Amino acid sequence: RSLSWTISWSDPNSVDYSTMEASASNLDSELTFTPNSSGTNGTVSGYLPTSYVNQTLTFSVTLNDNRAGNPLTATESFTITVNPNDAPVFTNTDNIIQSIHHGCQYNYDVNWYDPDGDGVSLEWDENIAWLNVNSYGQLSGTPTEGDFGPSETVSLTITDDRPNVPLSTYYSFAISVDENFAPEFETVPDDDDETTATVGSLYSFQFGINDANGDDFVFTVPTRPSWLDYNSSNYTIYGTPSSADTTHIVTVQAEDCGQATPFTFSIEVSE
Repeated sequence: RSLSWTISWSDPNSVDYSTMEASASNLDSELTFTPNSSGTNGTVSGYLPTSYVNQTLTFSVTLNDNRAGNPLTATESFTITVNPNDAPVFTNTDNIIQSIHHGCQYNYDVNWYDPDGDGVSLEWDENIAWLNVNSYGQLSGTPTEGDFGPSETVSLTITDDRPNVPLSTYYSFAISVDENFAPEFETVPDDDDETTATVGSLYSFQFGINDANGDDFVFTVPTRPSWLDYNSSNYTIYGTPSSADTTHIVTVQAEDCGQATPFTFSIEVSE
């Protein structure tokens, strides 16, 4: 690809660089040297074809200050090493999600980099109706019950933008969809001691909940009296009623990524 390098210089005795002359010698025919009008630098530029890979190019730049009566020169050698193009690399496919429960949101951001700093573009090939893929490598979607079983393969190809010698890296994987089971209440209030609260005394009950898939779930209490609070981390409801002769309807709920299970019961408040 076309590249350029700027070479700068200075003359400790010169205030006016307009007399400075710079010239290059032994410069490869594919490269040119252009002194800039400022007199303080010059540019080496050109296009090195793939036949130059693993070669080393050496050239010299000579400066002449053209001082009247006593001109002085200085010569410096420069070396350019021509490296091959390296293919872009996926950086996080080892952790890519390859199975998901139906009703759960799939999200994964595939990342990559190019060792040479080239621009990289993504192309993909997939036949999964529920899956969305974009050019940034973001995969998302929510499978339904109709998507149970192994899915079609997802193929990802990243290609750098090196002119004439672009390189690509390919990666493919499959996403399977299995059944999501709703969380289940295993321990609930079922006798008078557990469904009766006393005015001025703390009422408390801890629910037992299990998820057959081992999913994380959220415990909430959508319906409850004002005196009743809850702890979402240990599935406990608690509170102290202040008045009697009232029966309160309470609904608790456990919800994983795709399904919710409610449980409703009554708390009778007495003196």
